[in-house]
Amino acid sequence: MSDQEMKVANKADVWHMIKRGVLMQLHFDFETYGLDKDFAQIMSYGDAMGDIAGNFVDSEEIQVKRPDRYLPDPHALVVTRTNPQELEEIKDLDNPDRVPHQIAMGKIAQRFERGAHMLGSLPLHERSISFQTVRKTGEDLHKKEYEETILEYPLKDADGNVLNDVRYHPDREMIAYRFDDNPDSPYYENVENNYYIDEDGSKWKFVQPRLEVSGFRIQAADMGWMRANLVKAGFHPSNIFFTHSRSTITNKQGPKNFAPMLSARRAKTA
Repeated sequence: MSDQEMKVANKADVWHMIKRGVLMQLHFDFETYGLDKDFAQIMSYGDAMGDIAGNFVDSEEIQVKRPDRYLPDPHALVVTRTNPQELEEIKDLDNPDRVPHQIAMGKIAQRFERGAHMLGSLPLHERSISFQTVRKTGEDLHKKEYEETILEYPLKDADGNVLNDVRYHPDREMIAYRFDDNPDSPYYENVENNYYIDEDGSKWKFVQPRLEVSGFRIQAADMGWMRANLVKAGFHPSNIFFTHSRSTITNKQGPKNFAPMLSARRAKTA
């Protein structure tokens, strides 16, 4: 993807997402060996990764082995159009096209965990900056000078002009967006901590990247099945609730990914 081909989002449409740290989106779907609402083992998984402007980054497809002593639901096989011969091939431990369940869930978890940091795959402008961080502890202000290379994420204003109001700091794995403490400024926001002042005097708020997750009927079935499969693969139950806790799948201190519960109709237009 070249700079000329890259889509640029309207700031007014996505600014609320950027302030939450959302610049990347993951749309996923999978097929299962069953239809039980409590647990259905994943048969195959596929996703598409992109940014909030609609730029495609990459995709992943994972085929999962059927474990021994696991009898698939006939109704699920009808839905996935899987015949008995394919069932034996899926179970074959020597089949190179499919991976064991635990490994498959690890690969899927990695997609959810690292997706928010895949901005480097976009053709973003890179430059070096000098800035001073500001951290407040009680009444004490702590300031420190840094020089870093950042990626500028472009947005468009109402007139179609390109704005460089969002940055990604690859070394910190953090997003920063422009703000101002002047109430008369269009960038006004009351920020007292965790920001920096650029050498040009502009102020930037740090925010941890998050991934917006969507899918077909994820509220009705897929999100619950995804959680159950993660637990079976060994992930801790407290880390797998995408919208109800701060911990991510592997990091209890990381920000939770944002998973809007889209219906099938809304998922096509999101």
